[in-house]
Amino acid sequence: MRSYNYIFILFFIFFGTTNAFSTACSGLTSVQIQALTSTVIGNSKCTTAADLYKMTVTAGEFYNSKSAERFEIKKANATYDIASEKFDYIPQITNIQPGTYDQFRGYADNVFVIKGGFTTTDSKPCVTYGTMDATYLDFRDSGIKTAANKTSVTVTMTNFGAGIWHYTDGNSNLIEFVDSSNNRATSNGTADRIRVTYTLPTVLTLEKTDKVKIKMYMGVSSSITHEYATSDGSGAYNCSSVGMHSPLFTMTVTKESIE
Repeated sequence: MRSYNYIFILFFIFFGTTNAFSTACSGLTSVQIQALTSTVIGNSKCTTAADLYKMTVTAGEFYNSKSAERFEIKKANATYDIASEKFDYIPQITNIQPGTYDQFRGYADNVFVIKGGFTTTDSKPCVTYGTMDATYLDFRDSGIKTAANKTSVTVTMTNFGAGIWHYTDGNSNLIEFVDSSNNRATSNGTADRIRVTYTLPTVLTLEKTDKVKIKMYMGVSSSITHEYATSDGSGAYNCSSVGMHSPLFTMTVTKESIE
């Protein structure tokens, strides 16, 4: 028996880039946050962890980008609160479909539920509340409320910006909204799910007798953005918007070949 390890450390990028360069909100005043500049999450913004971050994974597959050969590993809805629950969508695969694959494609529902908030050291709250207008990387509250009003909100993502339903991240991974037939969405109304396509670092060739284990982990250390850009008239700033930031995604694939 020979064992091969394929380790992919990637970023699950639905709503922005990685959180590696984000500025944590903790210990900052509204004036300090307003003065922040960042090409990652935007100016006048910082990030905090979520109290609740529910997402539904719908399918996972290996894919050959040249032949369109497809090995659907699992197709089933599984909802996780990744702020507190262990994410374990695909355990060991026992029914191998032989083939050669150069990509992994993961699917998730485009409806999310989040809850969280932050109050600056000069007592300016910024919390999830009410009905949200979802856009790429940021959703604006119908009225920013106090920390006591913090509630769970349901966010339906339909685009990555006006007229944008796909993009390629800095690691050349494709993120796109797809319709119910798994074709790329052409309008907000046809956006049904989100598909993330990762190019594997090495081509994966599977035989019927192989054993494959897949572990996927989600981290939400910096998953909510807070923007302070509205002057309060007294030299400080009020919260202008609350946004959803991408969680960190790690995937490990282990193949055991019996020879």
